[in-house]
Amino acid sequence: MGDGPLCSKRVTDYLKANRGFLEHHVLEYVDAETLERWYVRRAQREKSIKPIADKVSEELSQKISISRWKVIRIDVHLAE
Repeated sequence: MGDGPLCSKRVTDYLKANRGFLEHHVLEYVDAETLERWYVRRAQREKSIKPIADKVSEELSQKISISRWKVIRIDVHLAE
């Protein structure tokens, strides 16, 4: 089996489809220190992504609020 993107994709697809196999393999062959290091990396990555997601969500919320205001204003104007 060769290396490369196609091979990596097949392995990734297999692991996603077989979570039980992945869990068994990791628990059997990966030491606790490595698992902890992976968990810390993931937590740090999620922390760094969250502020960006919050900012985008806030900006989207503001845009939606302005859109709602325009709709309400049009409805009031039409009702007059």
